[in-house]
Amino acid sequence: MGEFDFDHWCELALREPERYYRERERVISAFIDAHPEDTARKLRELQAHVDATRAVAGAPLQAARQLLGLIDERLEAMRDRMLELQAENDRIAAALRRLS
Repeated sequence: MGEFDFDHWCELALREPERYYRERERVISAFIDAHPEDTARKLRELQAHVDATRAVAGAPLQAARQLLGLIDERLEAMRDRMLELQAENDRIAAALRRLS
């Protein structure tokens, strides 16, 4: 996808907001379209959620807080699932040791 030029995007947003949003959409779509269809579908759903959160948040900082909260929830769920899988793995290993 290349190097991200933050200054360029800031300048574009300040000087030409309509073009900024068109370009933003184009770059995001190109990134998503570069993935297999199942992954692309999930990425489109995620991007729609991000866009909706940004639209209703009222301020960029509030949107960032809400999105970070979502990330935190997902990471916590992944951690919980990993702990469940580790416990199951431990039970299987113990059962195999008993069979040996």
